[in-house]
Amino acid sequence: MAKRPNAVKARRDAPTRKSKSARRRNAPSRGGGSTRVLPIVLSTAMLLCIGVIAYFGIRTMVNSDFFSVTRVEISGIERAPRETIERIVNAEAAENSAWTADLATVKERIEKLTFVRSASVSRWLPNSIIVSIKEHEPAAVVKMKKGEFLVTKDAQLLAEATAPEPGLPVAMIGWDEEKSQAADKENLERVKLYAKMIDDWKIHGVLERVSLVDLSNVRVPRALAEEGGMTVSLEVGKESFGENLERGLKAIAGKATEFEGVELVGSTLNLKPRKTAAK
Repeated sequence: MAKRPNAVKARRDAPTRKSKSARRRNAPSRGGGSTRVLPIVLSTAMLLCIGVIAYFGIRTMVNSDFFSVTRVEISGIERAPRETIERIVNAEAAENSAWTADLATVKERIEKLTFVRSASVSRWLPNSIIVSIKEHEPAAVVKMKKGEFLVTKDAQLLAEATAPEPGLPVAMIGWDEEKSQAADKENLERVKLYAKMIDDWKIHGVLERVSLVDLSNVRVPRALAEEGGMTVSLEVGKESFGENLERGLKAIAGKATEFEGVELVGSTLNLKPRKTAAK
């Protein structure tokens, strides 16, 4: 009967010993955190070293002579200056390799050149730069105060016409040289009219009779021609240019000393007397 109190005490202490044991099992070990962190640090350091080595290795490789530009290939040019395009590419290549050359800058500089409408620039590794050009096509020859100039179909001045232009044997007069929106609009209309007139005169075989296209007044297109050693002005309307020119030439044939031109009223031709003849 004397041992019974001890048994009761043992039962009372058992839950306490059990909870302490559970807490010891669930508590994290003091060295576990450092064990997991160390591999992460080492891996990060290794990756960083590899990245630095790769960066300097690639940089050394792309700047080596292996990627130096030794060939510049240019296509699509007839009028654009080949030598200038080569200088633009080589200037960029002198500071960079074919791999690192700034192609966007090269493209921008080339597209500022006369006759260049657009440029495509690409690299062909290890040592080539390829340039493909699309050029502006002259749509008209315009006689201006400072001489004759080539213009585009959008009525933009290209360059001075220093030689006969294939397909454009006749120059236009009447170009508005003012810098204004109204002038640009009328000049664009002049270019369109000019193209239609040239094409229609070719079809009717009378283009060689024309010495100048007079579009001073876009509402009254005229052709200047030589007749009997004198210049005559022939109204050709705004359509049927070839037919109207043929009729006008026939009407004034042999009469250039008396008449300076032909006016077109509807479909009726009226000969306009020369002022000297009238006097």
